[in-house]
Amino acid sequence: MIPTLSQILDLSFLDTFFYIIIILIVAYISLHILSSIITKFWKKFNMDLTILYLITDLLKYIILIFALAWILKLIGIDLQGIIISLGLIGIVVGFAAKDVFSNFIGGIFLITDKNIKVGEIISVDDLKGKVSKVTFRNTEIITVDGFRVTIPNSTLNTEMYVNYPKLELNKIVLEVLVPFGIDLKAFSDDFVEKFEEKSWVMSGKKPIVYDMDISEFGSQVKLFIWVNDYTKVSEYTLELGDEVRQIIEKHNKNKVLKIEKKV
Repeated sequence: MIPTLSQILDLSFLDTFFYIIIILIVAYISLHILSSIITKFWKKFNMDLTILYLITDLLKYIILIFALAWILKLIGIDLQGIIISLGLIGIVVGFAAKDVFSNFIGGIFLITDKNIKVGEIISVDDLKGKVSKVTFRNTEIITVDGFRVTIPNSTLNTEMYVNYPKLELNKIVLEVLVPFGIDLKAFSDDFVEKFEEKSWVMSGKKPIVYDMDISEFGSQVKLFIWVNDYTKVSEYTLELGDEVRQIIEKHNKNKVLKIEKKV
């Protein structure tokens, strides 16, 4: 049972410490349970994860404030006096915490504008990645290299950023020179057939060969494939290049054999 104010002064140090531990444990368990309930509800109805992260972030601050107020009351600190004191030093605190408030306001703008959502691809300040989490203070993205980058919300409200189409990070684009004498249709069919069988290539997204231009050495084409794990794009690009080289070599050999037969 939590003591009344009249009992507070009679508590020993160990009693006070015990009650503080109890308050912290209750706050932690409450946050965990409420977050779990909200998350299950949100995912059950397939709702926007961006709002989910913001609600759980707000819930964390509310529980933290209540726990802190309870602890201060328990150790006999006058909350009313603190509030008055904060009014006297508000200007100093305001300057010290201007970045925190700026990021918080930025988070509110992100919520109302709905420009950035979890799962979308954005780039800002030469950083490009998938939005993994949005809170009132920061937005977290995961880059192609698998790095987690935290961007202050104030930056997203003052700097220009780009929203890319879905699966942009999963796309690999490779420019290839196909020598003259190789049938582009046969090359395209071999490329599509070979990479549709790859387990790391996204099903439902057919590889594409796009004929760009003709140079003095052959046809310049662009190859497009979409992979399941965008953090392994560099690894898959190397395999793509090696496989394409083998396809070109195979068609070159067939071209030589046809010439020899004609001769």
